[in-house]
Amino acid sequence: MDIKFSQEVRFFIQDWAFVLFEKEYFSFFETADKYVSNIIDAIYDTVACKFLWRSPLQDYFKQIYGENIKYVKYNIPNSRTVWYVFFEYSEIENAVLILHITNGQKDAHRIN
Repeated sequence: MDIKFSQEVRFFIQDWAFVLFEKEYFSFFETADKYVSNIIDAIYDTVACKFLWRSPLQDYFKQIYGENIKYVKYNIPNSRTVWYVFFEYSEIENAVLILHITNGQKDAHRIN
């Protein structure tokens, strides 16, 4: 399966570790970078087999990205943060396009 990232997500990933370090979620940049790498690795390893169909945030993101949006949820070990990865899946192309990455804390205000 081919996994691609939208331009928005590529920009997010480039800055993600730095933002986590700058906001003092991590004491060392290397730790923040490893945390982000672990999430990206998990996306590549499991996005194809962990399709979930409902999320409290899904209705909001359907308005932005369309009805075909799906998501996977990642609980990172030793972390209270849950990350949501929203994507489109093309059965014809056997490909996934990652459209948005967020966490429950950041988007909790969007939960109905």
